[in-house]
Amino acid sequence: MYLKEPKQKIVSILFGSSDKSNRMRIGLGEDFTKQKSGIKYGIGGGQWEQYIYLEETRNDDSEEEEKYVCVGSSSSIGRDEIELLPISYRKSSLIRLSPNLTLRDLDEAMFLPFVNKSLAEKFKAIHVYSNGYKLQEISSSEFYIDESEIAPQFPAEFTEDELCDPWVRVRPKNASTFHISFFDETPKRMFIPSQTVNSLEKPK
Repeated sequence: MYLKEPKQKIVSILFGSSDKSNRMRIGLGEDFTKQKSGIKYGIGGGQWEQYIYLEETRNDDSEEEEKYVCVGSSSSIGRDEIELLPISYRKSSLIRLSPNLTLRDLDEAMFLPFVNKSLAEKFKAIHVYSNGYKLQEISSSEFYIDESEIAPQFPAEFTEDELCDPWVRVRPKNASTFHISFFDETPKRMFIPSQTVNSLEKPK
C-alpha cells in the first residue's frame, strides 16, 4: 500500500500472510522449509514499512534505509476450513510510538494485492477494514487476475517448489490499482459506541 504522501516518514507498507508459521518470524533460527505446507498446519504473518528521508537527514547508508524494514511478524495455529483469510498490519495500541499511521492517513492511498495464482482463483471478495471502520468491499465483478509475469522482491523467503505456483496481481477492472477515497466512499463504523451518562442533565 502506497500513501498519498509520506506520514511520519512512512511512504508505503507491505504486509501479508502465508502457510508455515515460522516463515516470517525474526530471530527464531528455525528452518521454515521443514514445516508442512498448507495453512491447516500453521499460518505466518509479516509486516514491513518503507521510509522516506529528507536530504538533510540522509547519510551514507540512506540507500539501505529506503528498503522495506520489518516492523512485526507473527505465527498462529492452522485453520482447516475457512470462509475468510485475514491479513493485517497493526501496531501496539498501548503506547503509540512513532512512526505510526492513523485512519485518516489512508485517505487516497493505493493498494494492490499480490497472491499465488491458485489462491487468487478462489477470491470472491476483498474486504478492507481499519480502526473499527469498514473502508471497502470489493466484489469479484470489480476485479480481475493479472497473470502477466512478475518476480516481486518480497522480504519473505519462498522455495523454488512454492514459486511454481506463480505470483499474480489482483487488479480493479477500471484502474491499475485499488484506490481508497473517503470522498467517494465514506467509511462505515463497525460498532455502536456507548454514550456517557450526564447526571447533571435536567429531565425534559
